[in-house]
Order: sequence, then structure tokens, then C-alpha cells
Amino acid sequence: MRAWVPLLIALLVTGGVLTAAAMVYSSWETQRRARLAQLTARLQRPPKLKVARAAVLDHPLERAALALVTRAGPPHTVARLTLWMVCAATFGAIAMALMAGPLAGALGLAAGGLPLLWLRRQGNLRSEQLAEQLPEAFELVGRSLRAGHAFPDALRSAGRDVPAPLGHELALVADRNRLGLGMRACLMEFAQRQAGNMDVQLFVSTVLLHQESGGNLVETLQQLADTIRDRKMAREKLAALTAEVRMSAMIVGGLPFFVSGVLLFIRPTYLLPLIETTYGRILLGVAIGSLTIGFTAMRAVSQVED
Repeated sequence: MRAWVPLLIALLVTGGVLTAAAMVYSSWETQRRARLAQLTARLQRPPKLKVARAAVLDHPLERAALALVTRAGPPHTVARLTLWMVCAATFGAIAMALMAGPLAGALGLAAGGLPLLWLRRQGNLRSEQLAEQLPEAFELVGRSLRAGHAFPDALRSAGRDVPAPLGHELALVADRNRLGLGMRACLMEFAQRQAGNMDVQLFVSTVLLHQESGGNLVETLQQLADTIRDRKMAREKLAALTAEVRMSAMIVGGLPFFVSGVLLFIRPTYLLPLIETTYGRILLGVAIGSLTIGFTAMRAVSQVED
């Protein structure tokens, strides 16, 4: 029991530090948004805003973080992502150092990458949800165009009727166009925010091509909605066909960790030679590398590109 006392104290201290950091961040974020609102109200020259933004996002890591946060959608921000990464790295380093020593604490810093994985997953889920809403939005835009509304007004109407996340994106496109930005630039920004969504890329390319060559946009949007529905049905069929491979990958990849956990619970000293001896560490590294290669290969086989 006494061995857990330092770990408990470290966890409590870490929790207090993280809570204080969250409170400081919340206060700073509130003040930043208030200053940003004041600057936006007083701003009269959009080109200066673009130059300032380009200067701030000069580093590739900042641009990559902004792209990841933008794809995940609100309320995520780069500052919040940075705070999560720092907290996760600190907690992982302290926990590993207390359980396995200072060298393991350095490895615990890798926990700072967990928020990146989680945010990427959130972006993928948001992109999938957005793709499911596209056919309905295209039909709403088509009805508005048949009623005689202009394309920006049709997008604004669809943004009000379609729930988030697609409604938020369409409303953002319409609002930026109303503030003076060209429709082509607005649609290109929409495509950049959803760079991994092929349905969005297809929609943007279709509308831009229609603006250049003309034609019946209502009929084109209806055909695009039917195409997206057919693509979704094909993806669902392929997912059903590859379900066995994906389940096998999950079981084969998780079985060694499950067996190791059971052995540690039944006999904690049984697996110590894998950590304490040189040959054991070599075998452990080979096993982890083989599992990683096998899981990656099975995942690559089970996934189908659009």
C-alpha cells in the first residue's frame, strides 16, 4: 500500500496543476475572444487581416495544427490542443517515472501525442457526418434555385435548415460571400477545410465548373446527390464484405495485450524476464514490431479508398 502513496500524491498534484492551467486558459481565452470581437468590429481593411494571419501562421507546425483543428470543427482551438498535449505529456511522464523509473518517464512524454490522435478521430467523424448530410443539402439548394433564389441565398437557406456540421459550413460560405469574398474563394476555403472529404471536393468542383461553363445547376446537384448516395451504398457493402478481416485484425492485435494483462494479474513476476534481461527486451521489441506490421497490413487490406 505504501508503494502507491507517491503515485497518489503525484496524481493529486498533477490534477491540481491541470485544473489551475485550465482555469488560466479559460480566463485567457475569454479575454482573447473579447479583444478579437473588438478588433473585428473596428476592422475596415480585410487585406491587412490576411497579411497578419499569414505572418502568425508562418511555421508549418502551426499550419498543420490549424488544419487539424479546423477539420475537427468548433469548439476546438490550437491553444486548447496545445494545452491538452502539454497536460497529457506531463501526466504520462510522471506516471511512467513513478512506475518504471526516470528513463521510462522520458517515454511517457509520448502521451502528448494522444490529443492529436483523438482530434484526428473527431475530424474523421465530423467529415463522415458531413458527407451523410450532403445529399439532403443539395436537394434543399436545388429547391431554392427552382424558386428563383440566387446560389448564395440558396446556400444560406440550406445552412439554416441543415443541422451541424454541414449547416455551419454552408452558412460560413454564404456569410463570407456576403461580406465581399468571391464565391469561388469561399468554395475553395470550404474544400480546404474538408481536404479529406472526396464528396465535398466533388461538390466544389461541380459548382466551379458550372460557374465557368454554365448549365442547369439544379439538375447537376440532383445527379450529384444521387451519386453520393450510390457511393455511400457501395462503401457500406464493402464495409460488410471486409468486416471479418477488420474483426480479425482487432482480435489478433488485442489478444497479446489481453493475455499479458491476465498474466500480470495472476502472477506479476512471470513477465519480468522480458523487461529485466537483454534477450527478453530483444524478444519484446521483435514482438511489438511484428504486431505493428501485421496490424498495419491487415488494416491496409481491409480499407478501401474512395
